[in-house]
Amino acid sequence: MMASTRGFITVAFEEFQPYGKLQNHSDGSLQYTGPMANFLAILADKINVDYDLKQPTDHIYGGYKDVNGSWSGTIGQVQRKEAEFFLGPSSIDPYWGQEFEYTTPIYTESNVLLMKRPTVVRDMANFLKPFAAEVWFCIISSFVCVVFVLTILTKFENRFLPMMSKSSFFDVLLWATSTFSQENSGWVPKANGGRVLTATWLITSLIFMSSYAGILTAMLTVPIVVIPIDSKYDLVKQTAMPWKLRAGSFIRQYFRDSELEVDRKLFAGAGEFYGNCWHSREEIRNGEFVAVCVSNTARTIMAWDFSATAKCHTYMAKEKVYTMNHGVVVFKPNSSYIQTANMIILRLHQAGLLNKWLTEEASNATHCLQPPGSQNRDGNALALNIPALSGPFVLLSVGLTGGIVSFLMELVVFYTAES
Repeated sequence: MMASTRGFITVAFEEFQPYGKLQNHSDGSLQYTGPMANFLAILADKINVDYDLKQPTDHIYGGYKDVNGSWSGTIGQVQRKEAEFFLGPSSIDPYWGQEFEYTTPIYTESNVLLMKRPTVVRDMANFLKPFAAEVWFCIISSFVCVVFVLTILTKFENRFLPMMSKSSFFDVLLWATSTFSQENSGWVPKANGGRVLTATWLITSLIFMSSYAGILTAMLTVPIVVIPIDSKYDLVKQTAMPWKLRAGSFIRQYFRDSELEVDRKLFAGAGEFYGNCWHSREEIRNGEFVAVCVSNTARTIMAWDFSATAKCHTYMAKEKVYTMNHGVVVFKPNSSYIQTANMIILRLHQAGLLNKWLTEEASNATHCLQPPGSQNRDGNALALNIPALSGPFVLLSVGLTGGIVSFLMELVVFYTAES
């Protein structure tokens, strides 16, 4: 029997969804699948070798240099010649220098912020939100001024025009309140001066309340989801949600050495998570931290979540954090296989196979890429619940309590005076 003429190489790798993933089988064996596994199979066939996949003991994708000048993670395996190449795909770390050789880019990728999906927040103050605080202040000030001026005006008119009917402060207050709420009031001033003022207030209050009613209806039936973090600038400004960067990634050095202040703030305030975003998907989905992830990994997490729950629990910020040529295979220097690898990458691009394989890994993420609050598939408005109208109910309770207390006090005063 003839001996095999195929060579043998060791390939450094670490799971990196959606480019490559590990599947555990019932017999305890592991299988590496995905676009990069397909690329590796084609490369091995072209260069006529068998291969063994080797993960780094520290499970760091990429790597960083220690004080002794040794790299950690998968890139360290290539540096120590424990592997012919690091499968990746990996962005070219400028700190690697000339220690390695790189293929042409497989993908152009971006880093984005991935976090727990914002949802509709309903609270007791919903009925006050159609107007900003300064608008409410102006409306209340206008109400007080109208009541005050109209009371004085009607008193002077009653004094100098004795044929007119008498009017009190409470008559004016009840009228202003009724007209402000678009209700009819039986009282009107008799003189022309008071009527001009009341006509002006009627028109103004009509505009106020029509605007308020329209905005409140829209807010309650088709609520807008507030997105607190949609860029790295939003991220570093807020303090409610911590954020993390992947350990062993050159992105940490990029933010640390960036000329932009916002990037340096992002690095200074960041924690670390190990593995990659796929390994930390549960923590991200549960809102434990905001992660800086590769955009295709973020889409894969969205697809995984939607497949498992039929709901969207994660959100990818609109603004990209960093864009790079992401997707090179890192070879040890003077490798005889790099030219063949470049030829295969070029032909896979020309055939559209790389994009096809990648799309298949996150085929059902489209629904979750819609803005928060727009995933209502039946097209109906959301039903109002108790939290949505809790403010008016609380206000009504306060009014009922105040009315009962006032009634009891009146009874006490009345019987005290009688006795």
